[in-house]
Amino acid sequence: MTKIIFLSLLAMVCINVMVSDWVVNSDMSQLHAENHFLENIQVTLLVLTTIIFLTHLLYTGNYHHFFALCGALFCFSSILRELDVETFAIPEILILLGSGTGKKIMLISFWILLAGYGVFNYQKIKPQYWRALLLENATLVIFLGGCLLIFGGLFDRHIIETFHYQLYEELLETNGYFLIWAGAIMSAPYYKKWSRDTGTIRPFFGVTR
Repeated sequence: MTKIIFLSLLAMVCINVMVSDWVVNSDMSQLHAENHFLENIQVTLLVLTTIIFLTHLLYTGNYHHFFALCGALFCFSSILRELDVETFAIPEILILLGSGTGKKIMLISFWILLAGYGVFNYQKIKPQYWRALLLENATLVIFLGGCLLIFGGLFDRHIIETFHYQLYEELLETNGYFLIWAGAIMSAPYYKKWSRDTGTIRPFFGVTR
């Protein structure tokens, strides 16, 4: 997993350098346009991260599914945010659910259900698991990814204005999603190893019982 993350990091560095150079010096602004190169990378990272979080459900106790579900639902919500579903040749019902009011209602419903699930199971989750959530390295990486997304939002909302604001917004979002993907994949080997070696379940983000 370390090699995968390292090679992916090198690829991201190359993408950042090349895209910045092509946009600034060659005026290839289509690279950061809607539904183009950078957004395609973002959606790919989000799909992969969603799958990773869902696989965590196989290695976490029933009461700790909440953490993995939060990650998966966040990524799913971000996918719908990045994609213009109405432009795809898909059934009308999917367009209705994936765009506009239908999307908002669906995502709000999912988050309310997940919040209810978390409240219902809150007292069943041992305190050390909450501490693990804050102290695990993977959590720090995911947190840094979230910070980049927030920073990118400042360009999107024109709170920070500059000539190439769209480029900076999309690069920050791409790197933010990359860090979230890296944080999710960093923790995956621990679940499998702990379950295989001890016959027990390693809690989400990995501190032993």
